Amino acid sequence: SSENKIVEKVIIKEIEKPVPEETKEVKLVQETPIVSEPIVEQVEKPSVAPTFTSKVSNVDFTNVPPFVEVGNLIQYTMEDVVNIMVQATKESKKTLNDQWSVLDRLMTHNRMGKYAAALKLTIPRIVSKTAIVFESSHLNNINKINLKENQLGLSKIIESLIKISNVLILFLNIRSLS
Repeated sequence: SSENKIVEKVIIKEIEKPVPEETKEVKLVQETPIVSEPIVEQVEKPSVAPTFTSKVSNVDFTNVPPFVEVGNLIQYTMEDVVNIMVQATKESKKTLNDQWSVLDRLMTHNRMGKYAAALKLTIPRIVSKTAIVFESSHLNNINKINLKENQLGLSKIIESLIKISNVLILFLNIRSLS
C-alpha cells in the first residue's frame, strides 16, 4: 500500500526581495542625429547632342527632299490602277500591313516624319512590287501625296517597311470612283 501513496513534498523557499540600489539621476542630453549621406561618385559623361539617325531599317534618307505641299500632280488612269491590280499579291499586302506600325516611329523622324504621317492617314488597298495604291478619305492628303516631288520620300518609307525600292505610290479616293 505504500506504493499507492503519493507523497508530495512541498519545498518552500524564501525569496529574498531585491534591495534597491541608490537611485541615480539621469539627464537626457539632446544630441543631433548623425545622418549618413550616401557617397555618390560623379562620373563625367561626355555631352552628346541628341541626333536623329538618317537610316531606319538600313534605308538611307539623307538624299530625300523635304515633303512639299504644292507641286506637279501625277496623272494616272484607271488602266494604271488595273495594271497594278493584276500584279498585286496578297503576301505583299500582308507584309505591308504587318509593318504598318513602324510608321509611328518614323513619324518622329526629322526628315521623314511628314511622309510617314501622310501615309498613316491612308489604307493600303493594292500592293505589288512596282506600285502601291492607297485609299484615303482626306482629299487634301491625296493631293499632297500624288505630287511627283513627294514620290521619292514615300518610296523610301515603303522601302523601310517592306524592303521594296522604287515604288510608285498612287492615292485614290476610291469611294469617289464608284
